[in-house]
Amino acid sequence: MLRLLSEFRKSFIRYYVDYQKLESQFSLYDGSHRELEQLIKNNMNDSGSYEHVQTRYSVVKDGEDSHVALVTEFRGANAFGGIVKQTIHAKADLQTGEIIEIIQ
Repeated sequence: MLRLLSEFRKSFIRYYVDYQKLESQFSLYDGSHRELEQLIKNNMNDSGSYEHVQTRYSVVKDGEDSHVALVTEFRGANAFGGIVKQTIHAKADLQTGEIIEIIQ
């Protein structure tokens, strides 16, 4: 019986998500992921033209590989001054919010 409880506990901890920690990675104002937004602005021609449209996310937990899959849509000025809408896909650390990888 104790062994069964121990296995259950290990399984539970492996798949547990701290949603308070996860939600703290996002802006309450517009729902943007703070780390991803900063990364986008740092790589724009005109960071002042940045306008967040929407961010969607899903939690991916597969044993040891756990992350947040992010999709962010935003508008901003291109090199010619025209406003363009772009979408970026990224992976973020589930616990810290640090961007792990830009997918596209």
